Amino acid sequence: MQCKFCGEPLEVIVSGGKDYAYAGYENDDFTVALCNRCEVAFTFPDMTDEELAEYYPADCTAYVPAAGMQGFVQRRVYSSDLDKIKRYRGEVYGLSLFDIGAGRGEFVKVCSDEGLQSTGSEMSQDGVHAAKALYDVDLIYEYAEKINFKDQYDIISMRHVLEHLTDPVQVLTNIYQNGLKKGGTLYLKLPRLKSWESAEFGKHWMDYYLPRHRVHFTTAGIDKLLKDTGFSKIVYYGEHVPTVYDRSMYIQKSRNIAARIYRALPKPVRLPVAMAKCILNGRAHSGRMIVLAQK
Repeated sequence: MQCKFCGEPLEVIVSGGKDYAYAGYENDDFTVALCNRCEVAFTFPDMTDEELAEYYPADCTAYVPAAGMQGFVQRRVYSSDLDKIKRYRGEVYGLSLFDIGAGRGEFVKVCSDEGLQSTGSEMSQDGVHAAKALYDVDLIYEYAEKINFKDQYDIISMRHVLEHLTDPVQVLTNIYQNGLKKGGTLYLKLPRLKSWESAEFGKHWMDYYLPRHRVHFTTAGIDKLLKDTGFSKIVYYGEHVPTVYDRSMYIQKSRNIAARIYRALPKPVRLPVAMAKCILNGRAHSGRMIVLAQK
C-alpha cells in the first residue's frame, strides 16, 4: 500500500474494520493505512464509484430530516456553520454560495433564508428529490469529482464530503482554479484523525465510517493539502459531536465497569455525559474539525 498523494509506503493503523453504520458487524474487512509524510490515511481496498454506491442506502440519514430535539440541534448546527463563515468573511448578505454534497438541501435552504444566493450539488438522486420535496431547493445531480463550474462563487462549502472522495486533490484544485472567486472562502467540515476519540476507540471509532470515508485527515494533513493547492489564511475550529462518542461506545462493546454503566443509561442521560467527556478532552483534540481557507 502506497500513499495516493506522494507514493510513500503506508503504516497500517486499522485492520479488520467493519461497516458499523448500516451493514452491522458481519461484513467485509477494511484497512486504514497512514502516510506519515502527508499525515493522511486511506481506506483499503480501493473501490469504484459503483461499488461504493452500494454502501449508501436510500434511507441514508443525510436525506431524512431529523425530528424533535435532534432536528432542533441540527438546525442549530447549520446556523453555527453560517456564523463561522460570517465571522471569517464579515457580512455575507447577497454573496453566492455553492454547497458540494448538499444532502437533503437543508443547509442551502438556511443560507438562502439568510440572504445568500445559494445552490449546491448532490451525488444521489434521492438527495436531489428530497431537497426539492422538503425545501423547494434545486440541487445539481453530480459527483463532486465531476463538477464543471459554470460560475464562480464567493463561498464553497463541503460539510463531511472531502473524506468520502477518492481524489480530494483533484476536487480541491478544481474548486480553487474554477469554482471560487478571487478572495473566495472554502468551508470544510471533517473528522479529525489523531483526535482523542480515534485514539480511544481505535477501529471502533464511528467516524472512520468504513468504507464510505476513503481519506482520513489529520489537522497537519489538511493544512498541507490546502497550502499545496494554493489556499491561505487557514483557520481551524474543533467540533464536539456527542452522538459519535455514544455510537462508538456501543460499537466498541468494552466490558469495563464505566463503559457498562454508560451503556445502561437512557439516551437522554448518555448524550450530556458524552458531551461532558468531549469537552473535557478539549477542542484542540476534538473528533471533528472545521476548516476555513481563502483563495
